[in-house]
Amino acid sequence: MPPGVTDRLYVVERGGTIQRVNLTTLTKSTFLNLSAYLTAQGTPLNTGIESGFLSIAFHPQYNQNGFVFVFYSVTIGGQLHQRVARFTATGTAGNFNAATTLDTTTHQPLITPRTLTSRQNFAQWQAAHFPTPADPADPRRSRPGRRRPAQRL
Repeated sequence: MPPGVTDRLYVVERGGTIQRVNLTTLTKSTFLNLSAYLTAQGTPLNTGIESGFLSIAFHPQYNQNGFVFVFYSVTIGGQLHQRVARFTATGTAGNFNAATTLDTTTHQPLITPRTLTSRQNFAQWQAAHFPTPADPADPRRSRPGRRRPAQRL
């Protein structure tokens, strides 16, 4: 939920929508129909195994900038991809908490890695491309009898 908002809940539906639920009246409305938007763009939402509309995150300054980040699976050229993209809510700066929809004309893909298998998720892709000290493939990883080299900050 956007920071400071307590009277609404946003529900991501794997099939491609975000529902905005008013907790006072217990009514819902569509905040974004991502599936319809992507189909119209020629890059349909993929809802296969471990795929679909997976998550959203509201920018910490959402009320000022209206930014909403979405994570979803998309088919491009017959290949499965995972995408993180940004939308901006309808409304005005300083009052985006009152927005009732996301503006699809503001869709901005930020990262779109190709998925190697239908069961590979973004976390696996991220781990493969950004090793951490806990990653066994990382040469910086500590091993018994081996001192860890000093790291520059």
